[in-house]
Amino acid sequence: MVGYVGVVEVIGPATRDFDALVNCAREMHEQFSWHMPVRLISKCAADQVAPRLADFHNKRIGEGSYQSIEEEKAIRIIDAITASAP
Repeated sequence: MVGYVGVVEVIGPATRDFDALVNCAREMHEQFSWHMPVRLISKCAADQVAPRLADFHNKRIGEGSYQSIEEEKAIRIIDAITASAP
């Protein structure tokens, strides 16, 4: 099964007041207890031809880590994902 990589725009504040996702285990719902409403801009399959973050950003972004990415790099990443979208 191939996953996806995408670009979204946050369109509202984070909240803990939301319905559990369909087929979401209680443990997962508790682990990911904050949600933000977003609007999908673009997505592409996370396969061999998908853009790689390492091509644009020299630091690995690990689980639970948050880093700033310069605007120029962010624009290049968004453009690459959009160009790879079907």
